[in-house]
Amino acid sequence: MPNQNYCSHGLVQQVKLGFHTNEQGYQICNGCGLPTFESVQRAGGLLVHSDQTVVSEPGVIASPRVVGSVLLGIALAVVGVVVGLRMALKATVVPCPDGASFPSGTTDLRCFAHHHAGDGTAIVVVSLMLAILIILAGVVANAVLADPPGRR
Repeated sequence: MPNQNYCSHGLVQQVKLGFHTNEQGYQICNGCGLPTFESVQRAGGLLVHSDQTVVSEPGVIASPRVVGSVLLGIALAVVGVVVGLRMALKATVVPCPDGASFPSGTTDLRCFAHHHAGDGTAIVVVSLMLAILIILAGVVANAVLADPPGRR
């Protein structure tokens, strides 16, 4: 059911029918006599009727289910980043190879190896990409689940 506060014609139809601007600054469709949604949004989202009643159109509010899912997904991605960094940065002392040379003045003559540096780095990169994908999916889901102004 279209909203009776705004013109329900599409942009192409509005261009064909034409519109004029009233004294309040709203663009009024010549076909139906109602203001266009875009002109009301430019005016701050308040539609003032001729009898001075105000119709407020709230902005898009994020769905709690979407917000919860996005936060859970980001929390899991952060856990993946932390695990990956621990894997990548964990060093173990190993026997030095034959012929190992150290710079002069070195007091610590131990050798270290990062056995899981590649795996840890890969986990960090995948977790960061997953976090970006979760955020984008949340934005899309919120846009799909939002109640568009023309359908109230």
